[in-house]
Amino acid sequence: MPSPLIISHRTQMGTMPENSLEGIEAAMHSGVDGIEIDVRQTADGEIVLMHDDSLLRVTGFDVKIKDLTIQELSEYHLTNTHTKNGSVKIPTLREVLHFIDSKTLLVIEPKESKLESRIAEILAERNNIDQCWVWCLDPEVIREIPSKFTHVPTWLSFGMNSPLSNDPEIVIQSAMEFGVKGITANYKLLNEDLIILVHSYGLQVAAWTVNEIDAIENLKSLNVDVICSDFPERIFNI
Repeated sequence: MPSPLIISHRTQMGTMPENSLEGIEAAMHSGVDGIEIDVRQTADGEIVLMHDDSLLRVTGFDVKIKDLTIQELSEYHLTNTHTKNGSVKIPTLREVLHFIDSKTLLVIEPKESKLESRIAEILAERNNIDQCWVWCLDPEVIREIPSKFTHVPTWLSFGMNSPLSNDPEIVIQSAMEFGVKGITANYKLLNEDLIILVHSYGLQVAAWTVNEIDAIENLKSLNVDVICSDFPERIFNI
């Protein structure tokens, strides 16, 4: 049975500040196959790592990313879980591409629409396209990516809040239409029949966000292709 690729979620949010260079360093040290990051755009067009549209949860300040320039954003630091002294900065996508090693896959998840062109420009600057995937819950983002950067594998996500549907047949039809590499799903929505169905279309299956040992064991037995976890070291130990 082939082993699934192991992706560390939000850099490595289970043990490190989420979406941080510190998280990337820890994930690379652990030997993961890839690292997932969330990205948004600042007021002056810089792409930065951030899951939420507001800084409130991770810094304590209720300010929107879209309302801040990159210079203004640099004044805020991550102060939530796993930060010891409040000095962890919010990195840019450019910084990540300089920091991550050449053997580690970077999985980029746009958290808002219309970022495709900016992401493509930044990837082209560093020639990092071959080391990246893009996955997203928004089907329009996935639809647009091939016109911006042809060689980046894409994944269509679905889950509890999917804009498409939680009907697997509709998701698969859309995935085939968009030419994606695979489907990523909330692991609680995956079962043996669905995984077999997706594989029958030549698509891969990625499961997120899988932290419980029994769920990891079950998904490995069902031959999922990718497991995304806050605690990737748990997968290595199974």
